[in-house]
Amino acid sequence: MNYCLNTVENKRPQALLPFFSIIFCLLLAAGACGISRSDRNFVLEKNYLLIDVRSPKEFAQGHLAGATNIPYTKIEHRIEQLTSDHEQQIILYCRSGRRSEIARKTLTKMGFTNLINAGGFSKLQRSGILARP
Repeated sequence: MNYCLNTVENKRPQALLPFFSIIFCLLLAAGACGISRSDRNFVLEKNYLLIDVRSPKEFAQGHLAGATNIPYTKIEHRIEQLTSDHEQQIILYCRSGRRSEIARKTLTKMGFTNLINAGGFSKLQRSGILARP
C-alpha cells in the first residue's frame, strides 16, 4: 500500500475547507445553528402577546410595558392561561435571548406557530420597537 501524503485524494479535504467555511458562516448568520432565532425584521400584529420569560425577580426589576411574566421553565404549563389560539403572535424576550429561545422551542413543540424570539430586554428597551402607547 502506498501511504503518500501528496496524492490528489489527500488534498481534497483541504480544497473543501473554504466551501464548508462559507456554509458555516451562512448558517450562523441565518441562526440555523441554534444560537438564536432573534427575528429582527418581524411585523407586529395588532393583538400580539408579549411574554417576558425571565424570573419573577428580574421582571420586578424592570420589564417592557404590557409584558406578562412567565418564566421559561413554566411556559408549557401556563401559556394556556393567556391564549389557546396557536396562531396568535407571541413575542418572547429574556435577558439575552437564550431563555426566550428555549421557550420558543417549547411552544413550537406544543403547536404554536407564530412565535418570535425578540432577544434581550436591554436591547429591546433601548430600541423602543415594542413600546406600547
